[in-house]
Amino acid sequence: MRAILFTIDDAYVMPFKVAWHSLVSTNSLPEDVQPFIVHEGTLSDGSMREIATFLGARDHEPVFIDAAGYMPTDLPLWPGDRLTRTSYLRLFTASMLPKTVSRVVYLDADGIALQSIRDLFDVPLSAPLAAADHLAPVQALRLFGPTGGRYLQSGVLIIDLEAWRREQVEATFRTILADRADWMSLHDQDVLNLAFEGRWPPLPVWFNTCRFVRSYAARSDVAANVRFLHLDGTTKPWTRYTRSWEYQAWYTAHEHALGQPFDTRTLLGSRLPAAWRHAKKTVAMGLGRSRIPELW
Repeated sequence: MRAILFTIDDAYVMPFKVAWHSLVSTNSLPEDVQPFIVHEGTLSDGSMREIATFLGARDHEPVFIDAAGYMPTDLPLWPGDRLTRTSYLRLFTASMLPKTVSRVVYLDADGIALQSIRDLFDVPLSAPLAAADHLAPVQALRLFGPTGGRYLQSGVLIIDLEAWRREQVEATFRTILADRADWMSLHDQDVLNLAFEGRWPPLPVWFNTCRFVRSYAARSDVAANVRFLHLDGTTKPWTRYTRSWEYQAWYTAHEHALGQPFDTRTLLGSRLPAAWRHAKKTVAMGLGRSRIPELW
């Protein structure tokens, strides 16, 4: 059985629907793929019905799995942290998913397919995990010391579940979580990097075009090659408005998925230009226009 995995809560139902529609519209899903959605009691019955109806209209039937009982109780989460226990769910999917599922493609729900990612389902695996490089040497330096190393980005993963079960990697994850909690600034992503150091074949970064890839690669290369646009980071298109091409691509995907434009007027950022203009006018009235630099 070929499978695709998401870990979401109620707050991510809408972004998940946008992501799923983008996969369908780019022919990214094999006909026999089974979607699994893992949560930890954080999806309401209403949310599950909404997702099931949405996927059913696109010829897929999701399997919902409640992770209660599979997860450690003392996961590293810090006061004010933007992430929740949901970010750790993918670490324990080898136990949660049926034994008939031997491998799974995992995707973060804060992204959209701009070109087909169907190839991910057929990538030969020579290791328990395949992922794209985060292009973040500072993180490798933090985890592995002065010699550094490669550091994977966990938003797109190909997981060999048979290897995870055979090697009992969840026990390794639990040990890392217990012994290295003070190092877990990037949560489950740090755990995966420590557990599979030097043992993850790299995927082309276009399958996980995260913000570091977009920062370092030429814009023309990104535009020509991006497959899965990963909108990682602390802000999202549905929480803050910008005119960046990435956010505009997501707004277009939202309209295609849900049949209506995303209302950006309520977002922080959409009102800032007007506020800046008002502030500039107010200051200019008091200080004289020549005193106001043209910064906006």
